[in-house]
Amino acid sequence: MLNAQQMATNIKRLTQMLKKNRLIVDESSRVMNEAASNVRSCPPDEWELCVSPKHPLEFVQAESDERLKPDIFCLIKTKNQDDWPISHLSVVLRVWSIRQNISFRPDWDSEEMRQKFDKIGSYKRVMFRCHFDSCSKGQYAPIYHLQFGGDPQYDEFYWFPHTLELPRHPSPPMDLILACELVVATFFPSVYRKLCQDGNWTHIIQDSELLFMRKFYETCENYFNLRPQHQTLLDHVCSLMF
Repeated sequence: MLNAQQMATNIKRLTQMLKKNRLIVDESSRVMNEAASNVRSCPPDEWELCVSPKHPLEFVQAESDERLKPDIFCLIKTKNQDDWPISHLSVVLRVWSIRQNISFRPDWDSEEMRQKFDKIGSYKRVMFRCHFDSCSKGQYAPIYHLQFGGDPQYDEFYWFPHTLELPRHPSPPMDLILACELVVATFFPSVYRKLCQDGNWTHIIQDSELLFMRKFYETCENYFNLRPQHQTLLDHVCSLMF
């Protein structure tokens, strides 16, 4: 398991690479370095990583689509336990539109919505929202899962109701670092291909893969090795915390 010191170092190194490649806004360097400092101050084997939705990790305009800007915020807690070392997981990925013709739909949106955009002087709006989550003990759901929607912030103008919590798609757990890799690969593909040739980048990613993904994939592999007669893989991953 990555201890607090190692995780904090990885966050700072990741931040330096994102900044060097001009992938994040200047403010996000401070946000990430502050998050790293908070992790470093935690007990070695029970650290907490928090990036607030009010001050998320904010990327620049996407290379693959200049109308869009992604950001990430999270709350991750670990515990001193080799079996399932994550006690709480919530990593939220948002994709913002920054163009009026995408953010405002004249045939659907009200005049009040237009006035809100005019008031803030921007047509920035969340068009896509998902989060990587962990189920509660006793909850019959995939132990780690991906959900769309969620509880939006007041300035997102997200049009899907936050009360819809289903379905929960089975997914390997993702931390802040793995979510950053997903964003860079999706929205900045040319930079991602370059970073994949950098051993420092791959080492940081692999550290998080070992901590957050290894046990999940081992569990899936055990299921396929055992081939239980009266259970499916979905039921298997749903029953782990039930």
